[in-house]
Amino acid sequence: MWVFVIYLLLAIIVVSLIWRFTSTRYPIPCPAWMGKMIAMENPLAKAHRAIAIVKNSGISTGMRVIDAGCGPGRVTVEIAKAVGANGKVLAFDIQQKMLDQAKEHIDKNRYTNVEYYCCNFHDLALTTNDIGGAVDVITLTAVLGETTDKVSILNRLLSLLKPSGIIIITEIMADPHYITIAASRKLAEDTNLQEVKIVKGLIDYSIILRK
Repeated sequence: MWVFVIYLLLAIIVVSLIWRFTSTRYPIPCPAWMGKMIAMENPLAKAHRAIAIVKNSGISTGMRVIDAGCGPGRVTVEIAKAVGANGKVLAFDIQQKMLDQAKEHIDKNRYTNVEYYCCNFHDLALTTNDIGGAVDVITLTAVLGETTDKVSILNRLLSLLKPSGIIIITEIMADPHYITIAASRKLAEDTNLQEVKIVKGLIDYSIILRK
């Protein structure tokens, strides 16, 4: 039994390393079939929890928020709850199947303030006119590591953010595409973002940045 467990762990580590190495050269999004796994909260991750992301980014009633790389909607639901009926959540993902899972999650919670956009961040063509105006906050939860040209992608997203708007980058070590705090700070520097604060957990962190 223990031999099987050891081999399984080794296999997971090897796959994760290959996935991480490959994703530095090619954009590899998390497969949609892993949606239910991603939707679960990690008890060891303080900053990665959906409710913590909403709190740390200052999302509140009436705001317009982009959940970039929303996946199955784990964070999207909490954002929808926080902004209320007078706010709006714009759920972005490259995979329609992920958006379908997010919509199912949102519908189960009976929120009607979410719009869904299937889009590729590497050639994002959306403008503020396309989404009904600039947004107050952009959340990026364990998603930037799946991309290649991170600076270009951040700049495209920032074009949709209001002046002095907030962008929150959240990373967890369990993710094969994990980005270090130092790397996130370098991205902030390269895109002229001001660091507001960092919230650290045992295996995760959120860096809050202002445009």
